[in-house]
Amino acid sequence: MKKECILLAVLTALLAGLWLLPSPVLAEQEEETGGILKQCIHRGFGLGYFGEDLTGPEYAARFQNRLKDSAVTVWTGMTVLSLLEDKTA
Repeated sequence: MKKECILLAVLTALLAGLWLLPSPVLAEQEEETGGILKQCIHRGFGLGYFGEDLTGPEYAARFQNRLKDSAVTVWTGMTVLSLLEDKTA
């Protein structure tokens, strides 16, 4: 099954580039977004971006909340093995 794939990126880069594409896509291998940050319970995330000292899960949650209110389509539980020139995966 082929699906149109316009943009694949890490969550923060995806949200930063939303204005570039009409229908961006985030492919996530896990069943939910957040990646390794879900396991990093130490503080130190978010100082540069949010000006706050956050744990990994808190930092990931900020972007997950922004993702919910965006035009991004999220595909979970999938791995992209290649991108074709015609922007399909």
